Amino acid sequence: MKFVTLFSLLLLAPILYSEEIQQLSKDVIQIVEKMPGGDPLLESEGKFYLTRSQADQLLSYSKVNQDIASLTTGMRQTQNGKFCPAPIVVSNSSQAIAPHVGILLFATSTAPASSTGTVFTNTPISLPEQVYTQLFQTPADWKNILLANKDKLTSDQKIELISKLGTYFNNGYNYARADDKKASGFVSTEQLLVAVQKGKPGGICRDIALAQTQMLELLGFKDNYVLSYKSFSGHHATVLSVDPETGKIVKFNYGEISTAAKGSGTQALDQDTVLPDFGIKYNIYDTKGKPVVQLPSELGQMLKETTGGIDREFNSKNYNLGKISFEKNGIHGNLFTGQTSTGETVSGVAIYVNKESEYLKTHIGVAASSTRSEKKVTSISADNLYLNAGGEARTGTLQLGLAAIRGVIGSEVGILRSDVSQRNRANGLLLEGKGEIDASIEGFLGLQTEVKLKDGKTVIENQTYINVYPDFSNVASADHMTVATNSVVVDTKLTHQFSDGDKSALARSVVIFRNYGSSVVLEAGYQNKASGSRYVAGVSAPLTSQPSFLPGGTSSAYVRGEKEILNGLVFGVELEQNSSHQTSARVGVEGKFD
Repeated sequence: MKFVTLFSLLLLAPILYSEEIQQLSKDVIQIVEKMPGGDPLLESEGKFYLTRSQADQLLSYSKVNQDIASLTTGMRQTQNGKFCPAPIVVSNSSQAIAPHVGILLFATSTAPASSTGTVFTNTPISLPEQVYTQLFQTPADWKNILLANKDKLTSDQKIELISKLGTYFNNGYNYARADDKKASGFVSTEQLLVAVQKGKPGGICRDIALAQTQMLELLGFKDNYVLSYKSFSGHHATVLSVDPETGKIVKFNYGEISTAAKGSGTQALDQDTVLPDFGIKYNIYDTKGKPVVQLPSELGQMLKETTGGIDREFNSKNYNLGKISFEKNGIHGNLFTGQTSTGETVSGVAIYVNKESEYLKTHIGVAASSTRSEKKVTSISADNLYLNAGGEARTGTLQLGLAAIRGVIGSEVGILRSDVSQRNRANGLLLEGKGEIDASIEGFLGLQTEVKLKDGKTVIENQTYINVYPDFSNVASADHMTVATNSVVVDTKLTHQFSDGDKSALARSVVIFRNYGSSVVLEAGYQNKASGSRYVAGVSAPLTSQPSFLPGGTSSAYVRGEKEILNGLVFGVELEQNSSHQTSARVGVEGKFD
């Protein structure tokens, strides 16, 4: 049976190496004991079984790894003349690496703890492993190391490198920092590398994700963002990026990798990992940690729609939804069931009330629902209670010729409370939580203008407003808040009434400016009040190059139709197809009772 052990003491050794030898043995014990499944075997004899990742970490990060080359050339003895062997046995059939000395060690099977043999080969070290080791040897030079190897590594090698770094950053997760709800500052990429090198706690998810985006950017990856969302363990941060070679969207959860097809829209935001998402929103940050955009999840979109909320940013609707609606004495209700683009099913009941006067418009709604999701990694079920409330205040009207102008300001809040169960499909581990909370807050400020042309039949309306939301000024630091800009929207509608007074032609253009790019929505339609019908067709498309997984980043086309089928009973349908040729539908029947 072939096997490999690395041991630090062979044959003759001068006393001057005894301190390094003892330190190396201490490093072995310290590193192994901190790893999952890393309990030392026969510690008194200095022998340990290590997994591939454990051996790799030890050889790369030991405080005295510079001396391993000399320590393996012959036996070193302690001051008392006693030998202090510390052999390492790799417990699987993959390679362990000591890149700084040019040695690859191989094991074809697990060796017994008493084994002491060694095998060395002059096989060259792979380039990713060289880069990986250089980063930990000189953490302060990490930017130059990545830039120097940017054009030498393939995309797959870069992804593997960032994933591997994420794994080891996670091994040094800083629980004390995580428990500090107002942790100031952030842990830099260099500090994360040093922490792993020294076997000390480093950063938490948001520090690690931010470091990974910065490394990806230096390696030539495009559209690198930190994504924050609600997971079972609280708010979690992961990485979104685009492979420049394939155009695929790559997602990193520490060392866990998943991909999505180019142009997959919001479906790519789904977190099918050991920490899946179940909240109503995502927050996105750039490689400097600055807020970029807050956007609703598909669950958030459905709950907002069924409780009377308004989508002011014209997000694509990639979900299917069916509802039966009613209205009586100003109270609206919905029985609904739907499915997200990733297969999550939602069903529930909602009611809401709208109130409007000349200067004030308000709404409040509540929904009780259940969600079920069968992901590749986990199964999730949740019972939800959702509250949506908002208001809009208006100034008096200023008449300038044919134009009537007034200012508006408002806000909207969504709060989701969930009792969640999450089961790991691989090992059956069940997590249950009560009262998990996610919330979104939006604000807007703008001008409304209405122009009635002299023919008396044509009306042009324009709403120009800025959408904002509260967020951390930097994703890695929880001690400073800011008001972030989500978008600026210029929405223009034209209605032309035909001579009979019941029929009208409709046209609309909407331009949305966001931090990462701009997009447009164009609509045309027809309305007949006498027959109770309204039909609209529209397209949305990006105007600038931007990530396909963010709002406005993909094209879509849609049609909407409403028809009164009985007195007070209206049937409505909406079909939307995105650039990936995925079609979604919203269907409903609404009854209005006096």
